[in-house]
Amino acid sequence: MVSRIAASSARVDQDRRRLLQALGATPALFLPAGLVEASAMDVTRLHPTRFVGGLILDFAAAVLVNLASGYVADQLRAGSVAAGRVTLATAVPQNEGGAGAFDHVGYKVSVVRLGVVDYQANQRRLLALLLKEPGQEARFAALRDYLRDERIRVKLADGDYSQLLGADLTPDDLFTLDYLDVPAERLPAHYRNLIQASGARVFDTWYG
Repeated sequence: MVSRIAASSARVDQDRRRLLQALGATPALFLPAGLVEASAMDVTRLHPTRFVGGLILDFAAAVLVNLASGYVADQLRAGSVAAGRVTLATAVPQNEGGAGAFDHVGYKVSVVRLGVVDYQANQRRLLALLLKEPGQEARFAALRDYLRDERIRVKLADGDYSQLLGADLTPDDLFTLDYLDVPAERLPAHYRNLIQASGARVFDTWYG
């Protein structure tokens, strides 16, 4: 039993080192060029993962950061990443139009690069984000409680259908959102309520 646990721990450490090598080989991620002023941005048009990322982390770069190229994730999945073997000329933003098109792994890699979250290897999702600060935990709990109290169904990117949140919800689940299952006309009100519930200030000057 002890040897089995040690072997499992060694695999996790190896996955973590592989991811760090890939992250280290990826160029710095900049905010997308040509963004409109934040005060003119309709937050309801953000992908839900970007919106929730902004609320939990209370950090504008977590909302606007370019996505890491899917090539990095492909190399990680293939298990072929070694020091110096992953070279990218640019960080490539992915298509964010519509459910299922958002590159959640690319977003998570990008946010890890910002240094505001930690992560662990995850067999199904490749990596799962871990919060680093009590304030992040508190904002996550506020969002979780609001979504549960309002009985809002959510669709996760690795799920087949939308569902009500369970007691086993993790922060990484909210970084793997596909969409909130609510009528479009009610979305602005829910977004405003989520901003207020979280106590985050990142959207204070944004319209939505």
